[in-house]
Amino acid sequence: MSPGDMVIVATFGEMDTAQAATHLPKVVFVDERNRITAMGSERPGPMMPRHLDDPSVLN
Repeated sequence: MSPGDMVIVATFGEMDTAQAATHLPKVVFVDERNRITAMGSERPGPMMPRHLDDPSVLN
């Protein structure tokens, strides 16, 4: 990696069935200085990119 590269960070955890039923994963978008610009819900599987269907999210 080099300065300026875009990086996607994913975290994973173990939980039981009851925890999984109520768990709400989040996605955090940051700018070039790592300041939070938007937050949203995770969208599982292949879906339309957020910036194409959600104008409130910066890409």
